[in-house]
Amino acid sequence: AMQNYLSISKNVLAIGLLVSQLTDNVYGEEQSISDTQVVNKAVKVANELLKSTNPYDQISGAGTLTDIGDEAALKVLITYAKSEDFVYQRSAIDTLTHVQHPRGLDAVYRIAATTPQALHFLTQSLATNPREEMGDFLLGVLASDKPLIQQYALQALVHIPEVDVIDAAKALVENDKTRRSTKAYGYYLLATRGLGPEIENDLMELIARGDLDAKEVAAVALRYVPGERARETINQLKRSDDARVQLAALATDASFGNEESLAEFSRIITHGKNMNAEVAASAVRRLPDVLLRQVTDVVIQEKIRPNPASRLLESWRNVKKVPQNVYEWGLSQTNDDILTQ
Repeated sequence: AMQNYLSISKNVLAIGLLVSQLTDNVYGEEQSISDTQVVNKAVKVANELLKSTNPYDQISGAGTLTDIGDEAALKVLITYAKSEDFVYQRSAIDTLTHVQHPRGLDAVYRIAATTPQALHFLTQSLATNPREEMGDFLLGVLASDKPLIQQYALQALVHIPEVDVIDAAKALVENDKTRRSTKAYGYYLLATRGLGPEIENDLMELIARGDLDAKEVAAVALRYVPGERARETINQLKRSDDARVQLAALATDASFGNEESLAEFSRIITHGKNMNAEVAASAVRRLPDVLLRQVTDVVIQEKIRPNPASRLLESWRNVKKVPQNVYEWGLSQTNDDILTQ
């Protein structure tokens, strides 16, 4: 089924997904003729996908059609979001979470309220691509007894500064029953809210305990902890035997503009082992936009494998103004995964 999905839909989805760039304000704003032509082409492709017997194609087509207000397509996504097949359910929930239809989020929220697995998928999706209007929902699920849901919620709330989450995060990290990996995400959030000096000792204790998951998150959080002690710890973590911890520390160091670390990032993405290259390409999303562009400009001059290339493009998804050369490079590729991103 996945091979069928790849062969049928990905090349045309490169056009179909462009509709999201063109219709951010489709509900009420006039479009240019050229934009309308592109949207019409995307709608035609999406309708073809919706008629496919392949569920992945149907979900993809329904996502594009829902973006322009198609109620029947929205119902297709809702049906799959209630599916007992977790693979289809996850795909539909991820799509519903990101469509522009005003009822998309409400629909998935209602499903998640009664289905534990749907709640897991929803918070997981928001951790990767947070939405401001879901801030209160995420604050509420911090009370979950599921550590992963708590972690996903904390990850998402890092990027929603309007939510007053400090007291809830403090309560979570101070609770003896909270897992160390979850506490690490809590400290990360508190550090991004300006409490880096206050939680510095707690981060150092997590790092000293040797839990790799907690170490990885702590390495990211140290970006928001000022002082020489934090910088020395980052340098130590860059030499970690664990690739995830090493790359997290490298991203933190690169975010300060360290040219050596930025160059190392580019090298790993283009020449590193497969998994390391993918992780590094995903980690660059944590860089400031100007540094993300610096790394990208270097990488796209090299021969890069499809998987890290796809992850690199994905790292641009939350940047409001993507440079034209990034679009041009991506659309000039022949690989389906790259084109879809």
